[in-house]
This record gives sequence, C-alpha cells and structure tokens, in this order.
Amino acid sequence: MKTILITSFLLFSVFGLMAQTTIERQVIGSTGQTTDNSGSNTYYFTVGEPMVYTWTTSSGYIYTEGFQQPEEEIITTDIKGLNAFSPNGDGVNETWFIENIWKYPGNTVSIFNRWGTLVWETQDYDNNSNAWDGTWQNSGDEAMDATYFYLIKAEGTTIKGWVEITR
Repeated sequence: MKTILITSFLLFSVFGLMAQTTIERQVIGSTGQTTDNSGSNTYYFTVGEPMVYTWTTSSGYIYTEGFQQPEEEIITTDIKGLNAFSPNGDGVNETWFIENIWKYPGNTVSIFNRWGTLVWETQDYDNNSNAWDGTWQNSGDEAMDATYFYLIKAEGTTIKGWVEITR
C-alpha cells in the first residue's frame, strides 16, 4: 500500500480555465499514465484511486468530473448473524442464531426479502424465546426457502448481512 499525493495546477488555454486538484489517499493497485489530447499534460494514476477534476471558468462556473470513492466507517463488533438455518421441524437449527446478541439488550433485528419487504422485526432478540423461526411476522406463514437480508441495530451500530433459509 502506498500513499499518493497529487497537486497539479492546470491551465487550459482553449477555455481560459485554471484548476487545482489535490488527492491524498491510501490505494492498492497497479500504476499507469495517460496523456491528454493536446499531448501537453501527462497524468499518472493508480487503479483504485479516485479521479476527480474540478475547475472554475472565467465566468465563475465550477465543474467537476469523475468520482470519489466514499469513506466507509469500519465497524468492529462481536455480533454476527449466521448465514443459514433450516426450520424444517427436525429440532436442529429451527431458529436463526445471532452470535453474542445477548450482550446487547435493547437491540432491534429486522429481516427483509429480496424486494425489500419487511418479513419480521423485533426488539431484544435473544436466540431463545425471541428469535426468527422463518415465518412471516404478520401472518405466521412460512417464508419460502430463499436468501433474506437483515439489519441489526445495537448500541448505535447497524450491522447488515444476509441469511438463507433451507428446509
């Protein structure tokens, strides 16, 4: 991993534009270079690096091209929803198990299908008396064998993931 710091002042004589670009990021990838159409500017880049160019016209308009990858907050938690369970009546894995959820009273667990419809939701999930058994909350009907998506909210943190029902 290497840190890249690029500061460049570009003068575009055709448009009378001036721009300053500063990029400082930790990136991993391969390096390369490109030259603009006029052949006067060579840009060096690294795969994975955001390529953002901003310039201001002589009439005061600000233009931006490219994108910048969003910063992601790294969340460390010991809560982990297992990715599968089998509510088929054999007495094994009948409900969805969430590791260490008992440490977080007041948690909220929400289960959604692939279309984003809320299937089941509860507060104070505990893996025992308050645990998802693979049914729709409002009707009690069995949810079909499929992949579902969950949100677990505990102590100001939101954990996202998926769980599969296989009967």
